[in-house]
Amino acid sequence: MMADPPNKSLLNNQRVRVLIFVQKKDDVPFEEWSRYWRDVHSKIFMDLEITKKNILKYEQLHVNQEWKERLAESHWNLGNSRLRVPDYDGVVVFEGESLEKITEVIQHPEYVEKVVGDGLSKLFKADTIVQGAFDIATIHESPNDHSGDDVKLPKVPGMSGNTVLLTLIRKKDGLSQAEFIHYWLNVHAPLVKPSLATTLQLIKHEQLHAHQGSVLQNTTGWDGIAVTVQGESLTHVLSEFQKYDNLETMTDNCDNFHHNYKQFEVLPCDAMTFIDR
Repeated sequence: MMADPPNKSLLNNQRVRVLIFVQKKDDVPFEEWSRYWRDVHSKIFMDLEITKKNILKYEQLHVNQEWKERLAESHWNLGNSRLRVPDYDGVVVFEGESLEKITEVIQHPEYVEKVVGDGLSKLFKADTIVQGAFDIATIHESPNDHSGDDVKLPKVPGMSGNTVLLTLIRKKDGLSQAEFIHYWLNVHAPLVKPSLATTLQLIKHEQLHAHQGSVLQNTTGWDGIAVTVQGESLTHVLSEFQKYDNLETMTDNCDNFHHNYKQFEVLPCDAMTFIDR
């Protein structure tokens, strides 16, 4: 049965977000890798004039290695669904007023020479990088969120800053992108929003929908990503989710749009925000 048209008014038409998923080089310890990415590589990117001109948000999401291991080895459930952790170590987040603005940055000769050059030399496995552009829908935002304020750089990942849980979604076989957007944004979001509003320390919950007609090829394989931003630990995030009275109803509802709602792919991350305008 054909779904109603998606309510695209919930999507932010003022911004687009690009996510780049990376694995660290095998011969570099995670702590050393994380420190270099945060303290050195970030400055190379932020020093570019094209970055200052075009980028509205720049974040690094450092996958929390303790939780990556715990979730991979344990049997954490959300309602009737199991959790699986893909093998990534970090996510680069760029946000701009249009995809063209971000593409102008990542295709700029200085970016290719300095940022990509340093990244492939010191940090990332070239053959495992995947990327995608996404439209943003904010489902819940705490009135105490201070996005856009000056942000102090945490000294050590995880010691300060926010915790982010990414839930990576492939649409159900046979669904068009419009139907996927409808079920996730128009049907599922209103179902979860009341519980999100009562979750302590929850800063923001977003849906990212794969940008259609993108000049930047989506190589992630994901049609959508749920972004849950929390001010406390991942333990708190998952424990709060498990308390929801209608959790099983919410996860079962995913059968309308999710290719396998019995198993969710998640990435538990510590967020480092460098630019937020």
